[in-house]
Amino acid sequence: MKNIHSLLEQAGALRFKLLGIIGKDQQKRNKLIDYLKSNGWTLVDIEKELLQIKELLDKAGVENEFELGTKIKEWFNSQPNNLILVNAGILYNELFLKISPVGAFKYNSRNKNCVLFLEDEKRLGNRIYYGQIGSEEYYDQEMNDILLVDLADIEDEFKPLSKVSEQKNKPMSQDSIGNFFQFHQIKDVIDIDSDLKEHNQRRELVASYILSPSLEKQIVEFYENLEKPTHKARTIIGNYGSGKSHLVGFLVSLIDDPTIVDAVNSTSIQEAVKRINRPFYHVQFELQSGQVELRTWFYGKVRNQLKEKYALESSSLMTVNTCFKTK
Repeated sequence: MKNIHSLLEQAGALRFKLLGIIGKDQQKRNKLIDYLKSNGWTLVDIEKELLQIKELLDKAGVENEFELGTKIKEWFNSQPNNLILVNAGILYNELFLKISPVGAFKYNSRNKNCVLFLEDEKRLGNRIYYGQIGSEEYYDQEMNDILLVDLADIEDEFKPLSKVSEQKNKPMSQDSIGNFFQFHQIKDVIDIDSDLKEHNQRRELVASYILSPSLEKQIVEFYENLEKPTHKARTIIGNYGSGKSHLVGFLVSLIDDPTIVDAVNSTSIQEAVKRINRPFYHVQFELQSGQVELRTWFYGKVRNQLKEKYALESSSLMTVNTCFKTK
């Protein structure tokens, strides 16, 4: 048997802070939910929330297959930390592009502790199944990057959850070594869909971006490449946590708003940006889960953003050149 306290600690130490609990025992599930709520966790009915999101998109005439995943992410990011997610099976429905609950919330749980109840799924090792083989809603996938546990394997007696005590900053003495340092807290995870919308957000990102000599040289070369009429595409490759999204955010911010270049801590990059004497149309988005062809989804997002940002209709677009992408 496993203690819920230790399970939450294990999940919180993972890349994705998502604990998936599989099982149909409603009495035990409700007991566990009440226990988490008494410790400050927030209960969220996924079916109720997502039906409201879809209704708003339908009323607005938005192409759901392009925007639904983004709207779900925006809604999820607006929620508080420590979430209890229930009734998430609706995501398997074609109304929501057959997104699995894990697929919808896993990536966005990097900075948010979540307990996801998988009431209708079955588990075999690290693989979860939903529905009958051959049915439209059938789903199965191996899960190696989140913590999965059977509800029946959780102890019935719940131990108190530990709470992180708040440390109050004490005034430093005059000769304290801390007086020689000034720390500026930076955002450890960048979401290019939501964290770069405002001028001040972009300026803060480029001002706080730490440049190594080799990276500085590569960024200058990137801008030298943009000066050419037939510039090439760039691919950014790196492991999780290596800074791909930060670099993309840095470049996108400067391309979209060159006036903030004075905040960059590099004379050579400032000069390279200022040499570019033409504006660029740019689109930015993250791939979302869903049963939609990548080609359809990608070009749909491109068309929508070019229309919204620059009033460019599809008929006026001859070619679309990729500036850079991450992998």
